[in-house]
Amino acid sequence: MRRHENEPFVVSREVRAVIVPAGQEVKLKPGQAGYITQEIPINIVDLGLVYDCSVTQNEDGTRTVDVTITLTAPGCGMGDILVDDVRDKIGRIPTVREARVTLTFDPPWNQSMMSEAARLQTGMF
Repeated sequence: MRRHENEPFVVSREVRAVIVPAGQEVKLKPGQAGYITQEIPINIVDLGLVYDCSVTQNEDGTRTVDVTITLTAPGCGMGDILVDDVRDKIGRIPTVREARVTLTFDPPWNQSMMSEAARLQTGMF
């Protein structure tokens, strides 16, 4: 059965999960209810997922953008999706010739990397 975003579900067996954006691993027990979501209402900069961003001017007037990002947890399955999304969004800027996005886990992400506004919005202060 295909599940849709924000559709409630009930766990039928013990399942390991990760609380996003905290990165905390939890075990869901049989009979426990939850929701499938794929969006965090906070941008990746405020979440502290962008470690570095540099822009290099090319000889033809275009720019090359290098971005280093991380995830809230190494086991998060969103790595390839996030890298592709960041590359796509930066590549849409008319003056950008190339967007290079690197995923790293050094240093490991933690809640202190979030902006104050993001910590307040998620209740992680």
